[in-house]
Amino acid sequence: MKCPVLFLMIAAALPAQTVIFSDEIQNYTLQANSFVEALKKLSAGFQFPLGIEWTKSTDTLTPIDLHWDRITLSDAIQTLVSIPAGYGWRTEEGVVHVFQTRLVTDQRNLLNVIGPPTIESPQSVHMEGMLLYNVVNHRVRHPEQSGYIGSILGGADEPRCRFGGGLPVREILNQMIKCGFPSSVRPAIWIVTFPTRPVFSPTGFLEVAPILESSPDQDQPFWFLTDWRNPLPPPMIR
Repeated sequence: MKCPVLFLMIAAALPAQTVIFSDEIQNYTLQANSFVEALKKLSAGFQFPLGIEWTKSTDTLTPIDLHWDRITLSDAIQTLVSIPAGYGWRTEEGVVHVFQTRLVTDQRNLLNVIGPPTIESPQSVHMEGMLLYNVVNHRVRHPEQSGYIGSILGGADEPRCRFGGGLPVREILNQMIKCGFPSSVRPAIWIVTFPTRPVFSPTGFLEVAPILESSPDQDQPFWFLTDWRNPLPPPMIR
């Protein structure tokens, strides 16, 4: 079975930068077609890694048009996250994590599944993503399956990192986007999208909303990793 995990090709990293969320922004306009697109633009503009777990709704698919004469980056994020009802955010070891408060601790949320055990040797992001996908797919969709066949894309200079094992999925996704960060062509953002009306998997977990229009629901990727340059898939902005 092919693993529908979405990744990007890898290139050399840019010099690391430190984001100070208390720094002041002046004369800044933020326009986007949706809540997630606006978050992505902030992440790209100020170069901080970002994780988003969101539900498609009228609120989150409404265009964003904000302007600030003077505001801190932290307050700008808070203003944006406050637009749709029921969302919050926090920083987790340098990653800005945006979430729907009623779902973040829900044990039916696949992001609370415990990922694979620690592998002592450093792994590429692509390999870790495949291992993580296999664990989640087994728990959420196919408990009867124990192995998968898939392909992994990557570059010879792809960085390798030691990923912590026995952690919730969202924490491993945080580690994945921080591996080799920052770079304009490496994943800097992870996104998990839930449908407007809850859909449950055979094992009782909340299913994700379709992102790949050509794939059946049971083959949809659980998460989407993207860099700062590429546009979001159409289902995330409409």
